Amino acid sequence: MIKAHSTMFFGITGMDIPFSSIPGIKVSGDIRLITDLEAISRLIGEFEDCIGGVEASFLKGHASALGYRREVLEFEGANNSENLNGVLLRALMQIHTWLLRLWLVKDHAVNVDLAWISANIGKERVTNNNRWVTVSSNAQGRMERVGFDKSELAEADSIDLQQEHWSTGAVKLDIDSCQEPVITKLSSGSLRFQRFLYFIFAGRSNTDVAMKVAHWCSGLETLVSSSHTELSHQVAERAACVLHPAGGDRIETFQLVKAAYNMRSKAVHGAPFKNNDAENLLKLSIKLDSICRKLARLYFEDHNFRLVVEGEKKVFDDFWLKKLLS
Repeated sequence: MIKAHSTMFFGITGMDIPFSSIPGIKVSGDIRLITDLEAISRLIGEFEDCIGGVEASFLKGHASALGYRREVLEFEGANNSENLNGVLLRALMQIHTWLLRLWLVKDHAVNVDLAWISANIGKERVTNNNRWVTVSSNAQGRMERVGFDKSELAEADSIDLQQEHWSTGAVKLDIDSCQEPVITKLSSGSLRFQRFLYFIFAGRSNTDVAMKVAHWCSGLETLVSSSHTELSHQVAERAACVLHPAGGDRIETFQLVKAAYNMRSKAVHGAPFKNNDAENLLKLSIKLDSICRKLARLYFEDHNFRLVVEGEKKVFDDFWLKKLLS
């Protein structure tokens, strides 16, 4: 068994958090965030000869914050670089899940691109890097910075993602999915929620707001529809009634989703948008993003709703019938 003292670190963009020096704000279990430029410079200075001047300059002066984790690793195999890369891939998945948790709190364009891990193994220092290729924008298609205070960071960490339930299949968060291409992630046998998240991730990684609206609508269909008959009416009605009691908010959500479908139809069929569509597209995208977020929170926080969504067709249909008519 080989033991190695390691440091995993990465730069964060698009995020403002409270000032923090070492050891930093703890998030996602064991990752710490720091914004103190002197502390970042000291930490990165340990590895500058391994990662290069350009990357070190970005991390020390241009990243919104630095995330890092120090730990002692134990390896059984002799391939030090391969062992470290496995640790780094798992860290990237942890970071990606944390970004999802942040989205469940509020819309953002927080991104983590390249991550590094460096370890002293015997007399050798081994340093690897890897990246998560998806880059997200906010609901307006922009890369604007957004602030997260300590209470919001804590809220994100408190959300139980029930990962043992959904994190295989269509939204596979394991090492195999990073290494092996798949024909489609919308495979039979995947959960509704996995397919819903597929469209959420696709929308967030697209800066074209019309396509965001199209992806949001597809995600809503995946989560709440059970037939193709009067689909836009069905999705709008179900999303509205599960999120709101009878009244103004329910009506507003119903009308909003119906309006979004009109825009979606234009987008997926390649019809041109007029200049005066821009404002409506932005408003629809922001509100649809919020609706999708609320449904995702409901899925994670309401065990009964989760069972219905992933249940047999009769259970699913009976739920909506009673929700709409009782």
